[in-house]
Amino acid sequence: MIAVKRIPNSNPASYTVDFLIPDAATTGTQVPVTVNQEVPLSSWNTTATIRATAPAFWALDGTANGPLLTLDGDRLTAFTPNAPFPADGTRRILLFASGAKKLVEQNTLILHITCQSGYQALLVQDFATTLPSLPGLQQIIIHMPTELAGCGQAQLTIEGAEDNQVFLLIQ
Repeated sequence: MIAVKRIPNSNPASYTVDFLIPDAATTGTQVPVTVNQEVPLSSWNTTATIRATAPAFWALDGTANGPLLTLDGDRLTAFTPNAPFPADGTRRILLFASGAKKLVEQNTLILHITCQSGYQALLVQDFATTLPSLPGLQQIIIHMPTELAGCGQAQLTIEGAEDNQVFLLIQ
């Protein structure tokens, strides 16, 4: 399990559960799912739509919303969400995603960026892999092209992502 998050304004309180599934799991709609809690002992049965891929970038707080979790790909230091990233084509950015393992393996991972102005572009990845020590986590390295200079608050998405709302400040 990755996270349990309350659905805002739900009454009675309802929650979403983000979890990783085995590669051989059944896919489709109405797939039976059982959630077991150890303390206090509880169990819930439900159904879910399980897809082969459900890609999403990670935000700083570990969810799929908010400031994008980024590292300087050369110095391996974190970028702060309030400091704009330079679009000069020289610095590498290290991004993290989950649910994109098959896209990485098949070399079909497509990254989109939408600037504050509405300008949209594709981002070319330099490298993408699934981390062997964390099989649910993908590492993606990109250069921020000079064409995106002045982009402002930019939303990044992986093609096929439905609920991803992460952003990065670009100067």
